[in-house]
Amino acid sequence: MNTVKDNTLSIKQYLLGALSEEEQISIEERYFTNPAYLQEIEMVEDEMVEDYLRGALSSGEKEKFEKNCLPLPRYSDKIQVAQVMQRYTQNYAGYDHQPEHDSPTLAKETVLPPSKRTARIYYFLVPVILLLLVAGLWLIKMRSGSNQQQRLLIEQQLSALNHQNGADQIQADYTIELLSLRTRGSKETKISDLPAGVNIAQFNLSVPNASEKNFAAVFLNDSAEELFAIKDLTASPVGDAGRVSLKLPGNLLKAGDYQISLRQQAVDDSTEVANYYFRVVSP
Repeated sequence: MNTVKDNTLSIKQYLLGALSEEEQISIEERYFTNPAYLQEIEMVEDEMVEDYLRGALSSGEKEKFEKNCLPLPRYSDKIQVAQVMQRYTQNYAGYDHQPEHDSPTLAKETVLPPSKRTARIYYFLVPVILLLLVAGLWLIKMRSGSNQQQRLLIEQQLSALNHQNGADQIQADYTIELLSLRTRGSKETKISDLPAGVNIAQFNLSVPNASEKNFAAVFLNDSAEELFAIKDLTASPVGDAGRVSLKLPGNLLKAGDYQISLRQQAVDDSTEVANYYFRVVSP
């Protein structure tokens, strides 16, 4: 039980920006590898929002919350939903119910006219509908926000993996060579296979010119949805052409088809240089 409380307290301190850099990295590494932990963080965020609106935060926590949390868009959404729920709860609690009477004559049920019965129904129905609409929009935004937050964290980890120097470099246990392909549907298109269960995979992407710098490799799934990107990559000369090498943890990709869009980062992230295709094979 104490472990759960300590875990919640650590997450709360992390969100408030009260942890050391080492402790922050420890939490970020944990929810990078464990999506369920990210849900725990969101639950703590919700609890902090409720405590903030109820005035239950200490003065120090309130100051940190307003400085580190309120400027983030996702907290604005959480606060709006929490305020709607509070207003609905207060309105429901303050509704003027018919008093009970001891007299047998007055104890008979009072039948309201149709107009008043309709008004009473709308009194309860409208806030419920409003709450459901706001909550639905909030869930959509939160899911999108969570995906963006997770992508940002993944890209930070990938940047660290691909920009290590000297002895700190992590060695790949599988290397895959990919040739540039502009069109996927042609007969010349060949999809290279990446076995499942690889710890660290190294992708070697062929490029026509090694003098170009600052590439961004954007990974997309089979539905052309962007998953994450590795930026600030450079090409090394290989014969008359060049090669961009990058590393990727194998657990980031499930079995299926993927595309790498190599883009010239110095000009515009949307300026595509080449496409590469590969498949993660099920074990």
